[in-house]
Amino acid sequence: MKQEGRITGYSVNKKHISIKVEILGNVSPATVEELQGCKGKMKTLRLDTLQLVGEIASISLSSTTAFLVHAEKYEYINKILFSITNKDMVHIHVSDKVEDKILLFLDEAARLSGKKRAQLLYEITSFKNIKGKKTVFHLSDEQKKVVLDKLNKILHGKGEALAKASGS
Repeated sequence: MKQEGRITGYSVNKKHISIKVEILGNVSPATVEELQGCKGKMKTLRLDTLQLVGEIASISLSSTTAFLVHAEKYEYINKILFSITNKDMVHIHVSDKVEDKILLFLDEAARLSGKKRAQLLYEITSFKNIKGKKTVFHLSDEQKKVVLDKLNKILHGKGEALAKASGS
């Protein structure tokens, strides 16, 4: 789901940070359905430059559409939230099923290769004279297919693919 919105509030609790996000403008029924399908699930979200993992705890459908996210409590999240809360608009991107799969595979491949997730993604999306991507949110649908294929090869014991991905 990609939308424009704003952060209407957040609170820092003992165990997590709760973030209320309001979607701006008209929200299509398909977007509402997609959002409802995310309820109770852990999703990767991008709010402008902030990328975090959190559970979509609730959805509010009234005069506006909003959702509440519970994310793990990290100091850097709190600092970035403070700076973007006053913005009139933020770009919202909630990961879809394919992006969730890529993130899961990417975490495992990064662990196997001893690299950070962003570094590995950058390497497997880089080509001659083309810089790679550091986040799944910047991948096109075709790039997602290619990345999944490469990660699948890395994770299924293709030593050649793992060596290539790790620069050996």
